[in-house]
Amino acid sequence: HMTHPRLGRRTVLSAAVAAACPAPSRAQPRTPDLVKLVVGLPPGSLPDVIARTLAPHLAGRIAPAVVVENRLGAGARLAVDSVLQGPRDGSQVLVTPSGVLTLAPHTFRTLSYRPFQDLQPVSLLGRAGFSFCVGPLVDPSVRTLRDFADWCRAHPAQASYASLAAGSPPHFVGEMLKRALQFDCTHVAGRNDPAPEVLGGQIAAMSKGSVDVSRLAGDPRLRVLANTGSARWPHMPDTPTFAEQGVPDLDWLDWYGAYVPAGVPPGLAAKLSEAIGAAFGDPRFLEQWRTALLIAPEASKPEELDRLGRADLERWAGVVRVTGFVAE
Repeated sequence: HMTHPRLGRRTVLSAAVAAACPAPSRAQPRTPDLVKLVVGLPPGSLPDVIARTLAPHLAGRIAPAVVVENRLGAGARLAVDSVLQGPRDGSQVLVTPSGVLTLAPHTFRTLSYRPFQDLQPVSLLGRAGFSFCVGPLVDPSVRTLRDFADWCRAHPAQASYASLAAGSPPHFVGEMLKRALQFDCTHVAGRNDPAPEVLGGQIAAMSKGSVDVSRLAGDPRLRVLANTGSARWPHMPDTPTFAEQGVPDLDWLDWYGAYVPAGVPPGLAAKLSEAIGAAFGDPRFLEQWRTALLIAPEASKPEELDRLGRADLERWAGVVRVTGFVAE
């Protein structure tokens, strides 16, 4: 089965022509010299730390240089817009929390992007839960979610919990809890960091990302009543899940994923996905990740991330419907 000599020569010629001319879409996608990982939340936030841990390990794999760019505003939605308005050549990769794609379509009447049409999935990066905590305003005897529900019924004027924003995943944790245990508790929205007011005794409770809460774990003023997820979080083994306390439907975790705009050269998303998978298998990367983050790294194929995203879009539709949340 020897190659026909003429055919061999023609292949060499066509390769030379391809090198001299811009690559047709059939060719192996060429990634740019500089790739930006675009994050919609501030430095130090979970997606930012994920991107910063990943960037040096993608450099050399997808581009000579990989940097992180924080595009803040509109609850991480601005970063989606900025990636969609940029070049479709793989030079910008969105690193985002899932809610911006799976929850926002249900909580905003108008959204400037269509998550599952305008973006192309690359890889899952990791998952994290949410915690429901109380501060010193709440009686020290309150140790469980049912205790908190009873306390709220007994102290309606002080019954309050804070979250990052109305319509954010932590907000729905609180609303689902109220619905399950049938009690009232005023939601205080728009606290970028509700912790100081909860620890200071101005707000009774808060719903917040478990990784952020674990940083406050040593504070005696804070009591973590429950974590989301189907199993206890290894970093808080003593904190029961919502399900363990008779609150179903809160077994979900938030997740973080990498996306590129639809319309990038064919094969590019798969190439990026492979590079992320390779980084996640690198012992040096895993060591840095473990030092920087409390969640497990988790890569996926683009189609696996797409399935996860679409399933969550459905699940959130149900959550938003039962809580009666009205889109702004």
